[in-house]
Amino acid sequence: MSDISPAPAGLVSYEFVLQPAWCDYNEHFSDGYYLVAFSAAADLALDALGLGARYAAQGNFSVYTVESQVRYLREAKAGDALQIRQWLLKHDAKRIWLQQEMLRGDTVVANCNFVYLHVDTIMPRAAPFPPAIAQRIAAHYRSNACEAITAAPNTPPTALP
Repeated sequence: MSDISPAPAGLVSYEFVLQPAWCDYNEHFSDGYYLVAFSAAADLALDALGLGARYAAQGNFSVYTVESQVRYLREAKAGDALQIRQWLLKHDAKRIWLQQEMLRGDTVVANCNFVYLHVDTIMPRAAPFPPAIAQRIAAHYRSNACEAITAAPNTPPTALP
């Protein structure tokens, strides 16, 4: 079960309960599934910036993940209620950096960062963001630097059962 709900201070979170199938033989959250959860939350951030699946389906451009890093800070176990908060860390003409934290209550159990590259999928090669998208990214960054990306509360989660 998962859903998206506003968190304190205007942060939008991706919430889910850790299922036993995502745990290893030590009964801890299995390392590969952390990235699945972080990636599902990142899809919501990309949608909010206008760079999600609909954007890719509209034409010859998309964003590709060119880097990701997960840090495991505390253990999480089946049945834990977890929340992922995320924000735009920085951006340039062709890239965005997304930072995320996974929390159990007030405790950060893991964090992740992604670097996304805007790509002309026909060429294929890196390409600047279109002006409207670049303006949306810049406006979000200026008004909410180090605060969460906001997504519509009715946006369905992806990748989590």
